[in-house]
Amino acid sequence: MAHELILSAAAAARRKSGHVATMPSWLLRATDFIHAQFRTPLRVEDVAAVANVHPAHLTAVFRETHRMPLYGYLRRLRIEWAAGRLLDTERSIATIAVQAGFADQPHLTRWFRRVLGTTPAAYRASRRCGTRPPTSERSRHSG
Repeated sequence: MAHELILSAAAAARRKSGHVATMPSWLLRATDFIHAQFRTPLRVEDVAAVANVHPAHLTAVFRETHRMPLYGYLRRLRIEWAAGRLLDTERSIATIAVQAGFADQPHLTRWFRRVLGTTPAAYRASRRCGTRPPTSERSRHSG
């Protein structure tokens, strides 16, 4: 029941954005599932089963529609979630990394730097100093 509520909330958010019109219904189900489960270990096969399509078809259409690979999209969701926790909690970076779905703090730090152009610690510190957290143009194109 809770899982279905999460999926319908994610679907409603995407409908608002207008991005849904270009997605086949099975891809919308897959994308909603990813949004609902991004902090858990996900395999392409798991997502494909939810969408009832072959994993190779899912990855090809996902990349074409979202303009990034499925795992890049998943990683971006995890980084965005972690960035929010860095700013609104005092939890350790290691704890946030694991809660976001990364293996450990170095794994989060490596991807955080690649996507946002800064480390999680620097991102958090910039907020404490009252400066705007740094971002990178790379973040729009990484995956």
